[in-house]
Amino acid sequence: MDNNENNFKKKEISSQETINQLFKKNQQKKVLAKFFFYENDIPFNVTWNKEFKNMLDSISNYGSWFKSSSYREIKVFGGRC
Repeated sequence: MDNNENNFKKKEISSQETINQLFKKNQQKKVLAKFFFYENDIPFNVTWNKEFKNMLDSISNYGSWFKSSSYREIKVFGGRC
């Protein structure tokens, strides 16, 4: 086996580890989301709501640096659009 084949195998193994790590992180996020609903007595059928899905899409478009609105900002805004 030449040096190029060795490099390829090392990269292949490390990329597989990364995939596994990403899967674990994704699973952790799902558990946290479920716990949030449960802990705050939010009905699970909220996930079927179109606005809930729009909210998640909007948050994911901002990326990991997104900061949520404060309690006051949400309360003052109320239902006004």
